Amino acid sequence: MTRKTHDGPKTPHGAAIRHAAPLAAEQLRRRAESRLRRHGARADLPGTQTEARKLLHELQVHQIELELQNEELSQARARAEALLKRYADLYDFAPTGYATIGRDGTIRQINLTAASLLGIERSRLVGRRLDLSLAPSSQPVFAAFLKKTFASAGPESCEAVLLGSRTAPRFVRITAGAARGAEECRIAMEDITDRRLAEQAASRANAEWQRTFDTVPDLIAIIDNRQRITRVNKALADRLGVPPEQCVGRPCHEVLHGLDQPPPYCPHALTCADGKEHAVETHEARLMGDFSISVSSIKDERGAVVGCVHVARDVTESKRAQTQLQEAGKMRSGLISLINHEYANALTNMKLALTLIQGEETTPPDGARSHACEVLERSIENLRGYTTNFLNLHRLESGKFELNLRPTTVRDVVSNALVSLRPLAQAKELRISLQTGFPDGPPAAVRADPECLSVIINNLVTNAIKYTSPGGAVTVSVDPEGKPASEILVSVQDNGIGISKDELERIKSGFYRTPKSRGLARGFGVGLMIVNQLLEKHGSRLDIASEPGKGSRFSFRLPIWQEN
Repeated sequence: MTRKTHDGPKTPHGAAIRHAAPLAAEQLRRRAESRLRRHGARADLPGTQTEARKLLHELQVHQIELELQNEELSQARARAEALLKRYADLYDFAPTGYATIGRDGTIRQINLTAASLLGIERSRLVGRRLDLSLAPSSQPVFAAFLKKTFASAGPESCEAVLLGSRTAPRFVRITAGAARGAEECRIAMEDITDRRLAEQAASRANAEWQRTFDTVPDLIAIIDNRQRITRVNKALADRLGVPPEQCVGRPCHEVLHGLDQPPPYCPHALTCADGKEHAVETHEARLMGDFSISVSSIKDERGAVVGCVHVARDVTESKRAQTQLQEAGKMRSGLISLINHEYANALTNMKLALTLIQGEETTPPDGARSHACEVLERSIENLRGYTTNFLNLHRLESGKFELNLRPTTVRDVVSNALVSLRPLAQAKELRISLQTGFPDGPPAAVRADPECLSVIINNLVTNAIKYTSPGGAVTVSVDPEGKPASEILVSVQDNGIGISKDELERIKSGFYRTPKSRGLARGFGVGLMIVNQLLEKHGSRLDIASEPGKGSRFSFRLPIWQEN
């Protein structure tokens, strides 16, 4: 029986393999024949039947080919399953949420990340509309986004707020893409809560900064290094009479000064050049006033100057007040000089007249006349003290007071003061004394202005006499300080009315007298102020220790004169 020869059996698999991939089929046949030779050919038919033997060989080869194909298919399936598992892991545990949804928004497939983001178990999400997991305010946004996604060929995106955020809102960014005419689209969901919260915090901070910027009464402008305004506060815009945005981008010299170029005194150019703060005080006609302007640099991360902050403070009223104060000071100085001159002349004439009256003898002696003369003499001395104090105060405040420091014997100055003040103390029946802690020998000298020291001692002792009740005592002490002595401590102590703690600092500032002191003596309360200022010029200070009803102790220290 004659048969046509074939390349192989006409099995569907064999034909598919040979026709689809000849090279692979040839390789497969070679491998099959090689395996057949190794295992030995089966000879079930008689050797004389050549065609049958050939057919058997072909069948055996084809069987082995099928076995090899099965092995390869098994290996391919294993690889495909591994790839599928890897893809499933990548899909489910990706850092971004993925889902496939239909045109109506129904979820058809979703990964674990997206399910965790929505806060619902994955099995419960499949078949559920995605917009049901969004806040009501975000549902219309998502509906419009979904419609646009299926209508366009490119990717679309939107931002939404998830439903059920108890502590704080949770924001997501949804990106989707779909082929034109498709019934489903793939979406990616990214948690942008941290970014949105940071943006909101930055927005609130910027709004707060802007409110602060606009609340400042000073005129503030931020200007870049090309002299162009980038920002102005409300105060400056109101002063210019324009909205803030109309100033932005324009040259500062044009907006602020009405000039074509910066003025010669422009501190902005100086700050841009050296990065240092510069200030100027000038009159600005366009801003209608006098201004103190300070300019500070703005630098980038490399330290280069990229602009400046201009702060202009309106000093119009303060300059006007300063001018008025200077004029009032001149008038005050002239008035004080005139009063002092006229007052001193009147006191001198009164003293001369009193001396003449006291020199006249009366027979018999007139007690009332003598008493009147004593009262008049005390009044003259009091007025002379007031005049001297006001003149010294004027000299101190006007800056015309100059110290003449030289070796000065404190004990001599104190002794002279007590001699002149003893009649005042005797009139009140007060005991007044000088105590010194220096050993026998020449008295120590201090570094001081003797006239100032005399004024200090006179004021302190006069105050002690004034505010000590009749029968009391005033003691002046002069003692060395240190071993060896480097300073002299001068103290004036009385057992008068005393001073409360609340009033100690007030009496130093001047023009203040305690309520109790007002009933004992007249005065203006400038004596201790003068003492304080004179001691400060000597590098010293006045210390006060006092207790109401028990008296006061006023003390100060001066350095002993050292010969070079």
